[in-house]
Amino acid sequence: MTMNFIRQTQQMLLNKKTLKNTGMTKTAVNRMLADYQWKKKISRLVENGDYSSEGLLAELKPMLDILASEPEQGWLSYICDVTTAYMYPDKFLADTTEERQRAAYLLSKVHERLRTTIFRRRISTLII
Repeated sequence: MTMNFIRQTQQMLLNKKTLKNTGMTKTAVNRMLADYQWKKKISRLVENGDYSSEGLLAELKPMLDILASEPEQGWLSYICDVTTAYMYPDKFLADTTEERQRAAYLLSKVHERLRTTIFRRRISTLII
């Protein structure tokens, strides 16, 4: 499961939509993933069963810091604020920058991929 997750997530990080939303090239993403030993860090999370947002953030924070400085309220609160502002633009405003939006997008996509993988794994254990 771990290697399959890593391969699929890396493919997602290198697809055109993600590259456009992060403002990075394939070469830059591959270099960033290699520099921060992404496979090793994600493998450790999966092997330890740590599927939490906090665990993922702790491992990916050095990569996020390449894209933008950490928001004052922290990345997780920032992502909640931005998401709320997108959902209710007439009621909420988010203090954001383009760089922070790109970093938050990267984190949210990896987290989404991880949650999907966990869900599929749990469903497969229920099927007789």
